[in-house]
Amino acid sequence: MKRTIKQFVCAVTAAVVMFGGMHAPMAVCGQDYRPLSAAGRLADDAGVTVTTRGEFMDALQQHKSPITVQGLISIGEDADSDGRMLPVMIPEQTVIQGAAGSEICSRAPIQLQGDGVCFKDIRLTFESSNALGSVPHREIFLAGHSLILDGVNTYLEGGGDLGPLGGTEKELLPTVYAGGFSNTLVSENASLTVKNSVSETMFQAIYMGHGSGSDDKSSYMGRAVLNLDADATVRGVIDTSQNSQAEINLSGAENKYANAKSFAGNENTTLTLSKITAESAELENIGTVVIQENACLSPKTATLNNVVLKSGACLDFNAVTDAAVTGNFAGEENQKAEKGILVLNTNGSLTVRGNVTGTTQFQTGHRLFPGVLLADRSYIFANTGSGTETEFVLAQKYIESGFEMNYHAGAWTVTGQPVISAEISSIRILGAPSVVDLRKIVQTEDGTVPDESAYFEITWYDENGEEFSYDDVIDYYMFYEDDYVIRIRTDYWESDSSEILDRTDWFLPVSLSAFPDSPGKYYLAACEGAQPGDYTFLFCSEYFEGELNTVADVKALKDTVLAEQRVIFYDQDTEEPEKPEHKHSYEAVITREPTCMEAGEKT
Repeated sequence: MKRTIKQFVCAVTAAVVMFGGMHAPMAVCGQDYRPLSAAGRLADDAGVTVTTRGEFMDALQQHKSPITVQGLISIGEDADSDGRMLPVMIPEQTVIQGAAGSEICSRAPIQLQGDGVCFKDIRLTFESSNALGSVPHREIFLAGHSLILDGVNTYLEGGGDLGPLGGTEKELLPTVYAGGFSNTLVSENASLTVKNSVSETMFQAIYMGHGSGSDDKSSYMGRAVLNLDADATVRGVIDTSQNSQAEINLSGAENKYANAKSFAGNENTTLTLSKITAESAELENIGTVVIQENACLSPKTATLNNVVLKSGACLDFNAVTDAAVTGNFAGEENQKAEKGILVLNTNGSLTVRGNVTGTTQFQTGHRLFPGVLLADRSYIFANTGSGTETEFVLAQKYIESGFEMNYHAGAWTVTGQPVISAEISSIRILGAPSVVDLRKIVQTEDGTVPDESAYFEITWYDENGEEFSYDDVIDYYMFYEDDYVIRIRTDYWESDSSEILDRTDWFLPVSLSAFPDSPGKYYLAACEGAQPGDYTFLFCSEYFEGELNTVADVKALKDTVLAEQRVIFYDQDTEEPEKPEHKHSYEAVITREPTCMEAGEKT
C-alpha cells in the first residue's frame, strides 16, 4: 500500500586555531599486531597506552600498535602556508582503540599511510567548522588504502547556537574520500569497512571515487570496496560514479533498516543488500543491484539498470507507478532455494528491457501481505522472447484464490476471479486505549509488538453488511494502514476556524500493525518524531491518493470518515493525563466501551 506520510564540543579551541574479486586487504580489529616500521622492520613494541596528544603522536611516529587511548586527546596542530590544516597521518597496520569513554578530537583531516588501519571502540570527532567564515576540514582520506571503523562514534554537535563563533552547522560530521590530501601519492586498494556501528556513527558523505575538486585533492578513480552496516548513518551521498570498479555492500540483521539512502555510481558499480531493509532509497546509475538473504529494497527511483533478486529478498516498487529495469532481471536460479519477491503498486507495472532469467514471486501491496490483484491486467513486460511462463509466479495466496499468471508475447498477465469487493459500508471500533505512553510503543527493529496492551479492536463491514474477515483485512485490503487511517490533532479536527486550514503540524506518526496470531487486534507503534498530544484517529471508507499536507487536505476527506477515536499520548516530559470523555460522531461506530487496557498497564 502506498504511504502518504517513512557531548563534547571543541569549538572555542577551533576558533583559536582558525585565527593562527577485488576485496582489499584489511586488518581485523583487536588482533595482536607487530606493525612494520617505515623501513620495513618489525616494531619493537606490541602496543602502548596514551593519555596526551604528545604521547599519541609519538606512538604514530614510532609505528606502535595497538594504541590505546585513555580520556580525551585533541590532535591536528599543523597548517600549510595558506592556513589549511594538514592531515594527521596514520601508518599502515595501526590499530587505535579506546578505553571506556575515550575520544580523539581532531582539528584537521586524517589520512592513511597504508593498509590495515583500524579505529575500534572509540569516539573519533572532527571539530573544524564554518565558524567565522572558515572552511571546514573534516575529511578522512583513505589515500587508496583500507580502513576499518569498528564501534566508532563520529558525531559532534555543531555550534549554531553560539552565533558566528560556533558556525551555522548543526552537526560536525566527517566526509570520507578514497583519495588523498593535496599533492600526496595514493595507492590502489581503497576500502572502507564500517561495522558494529552505534547510533552516532555518522558521516556527511562517502566518496569512494572523486576528482581533485576545488581544494586540489589527490583524486582517486580506481577500484573500491565499501562495507557498511545498518546502523551507520550517511546524511548525503555514497558516490562511486568515478570508480573504475566498485562494490557497495550493505548488511545487517533481518528487519534492520539502513541509515544510508542515497547512492550514485556507474555501470561498474555493484550495490549488494544482505539481511537489511533500505526504504525510500535513491539510486543513480548503479550498474547492478543485488538483493539477497531476505533483504528488502524500496526505491524512490523508478528506473534501475540490472537487478539480481534471490534467496527470499524483496524489491518493492510500491513508491512508483511505472518501474523499469533497463538491463537484465535475474531471479532465483536454484529451484530449491526461497524465491525473491517483486512487489508492485496495485495499479503499477514493471518493464524489463533486457533478459529475464530465474524465478521470482510477484505480488502487490506488501512483501508479507499480498495485496489486491486486478484481474486481466498485465503487470510485467519484457522484450518478446526474453521471458517464459515460470519466470514470474504468483504468491500462494493468489493461487488459492483462483488467480493465474500467464505469459504471452512479452507480458505477464493476471487472470482469474477478482478478490471480493472492498467497499466499506461501516466501521466499528470495539475497543481502544484512551491514554498511551509513547515510550512504551516505540516501533521495534524486529517488527514485534511494542506494547501488547496498546491496541485497537476494529471491525469493517462490506456493502452487504457482512464483516470483512481478519485474513482478508491483513492479506488484501489493509484497511488499518496509512491509506485509510489519518491521525490528526483533535483541536484541529474539531475546529471550524479557517485559520487552521493551512497548518501542516497536524500529523502524528503512530501507526497500526496487525499480526496473524492476534486476530481483530491492531497494535500501536510510534515512529520517529512522534510527539505527545491529543489526537483523533480517523477511519475512512476509501483509501486516499496523493499527499495530505494541510488540515484543509484532511477536512476535504470528511465525508469518507466512518469512525473516529480520540487518544491522548504522553511521555517523560508530560504528566499522565486523565482519560478523556470519548466523542463519537457516527451512529453505531462504537458498540461498547473500550476494553483494551491503557498503555502502561499489563493485560
